[in-house]
Amino acid sequence: MNGMLVSILYFCAVASLVLITVFLLLRLLLARRKQRSVKAAATALSLSAALLGFVLLFVCSHPTYYKYNDWWVQGRTISQVEARYGPFDISRNGVLGYYIYTDNGPIMPDHLPHYYYLEYDDNGIVRNVYEGVAPGG
Repeated sequence: MNGMLVSILYFCAVASLVLITVFLLLRLLLARRKQRSVKAAATALSLSAALLGFVLLFVCSHPTYYKYNDWWVQGRTISQVEARYGPFDISRNGVLGYYIYTDNGPIMPDHLPHYYYLEYDDNGIVRNVYEGVAPGG
């Protein structure tokens, strides 16, 4: 999936959950002011806030690409990452990569394959992750 589309989906999910949470909070305050039962509004607000928290946690832990948890990957060994996500598609000096998508998007596509790159040190521990195009692209 194109990186721009993933960013738009992240934004839409967070924005819609924020709007729902604000709406439910206002509804709860109005119900309290009119001295009505607030059980349903409080329950819905709690569920909405919990869902918003889970979405924000996912967005923060997967900033480079939605399939790979950057928090988990950084600091792990290459063998641990390979055991969790499968064999690497690209390997060069100190950098390994997983293919994630080819940019054929509607706005200025580069038509190049994009990879989730992992830079590792001499001990085989991942130190940095980033998205980039194939070497020579």
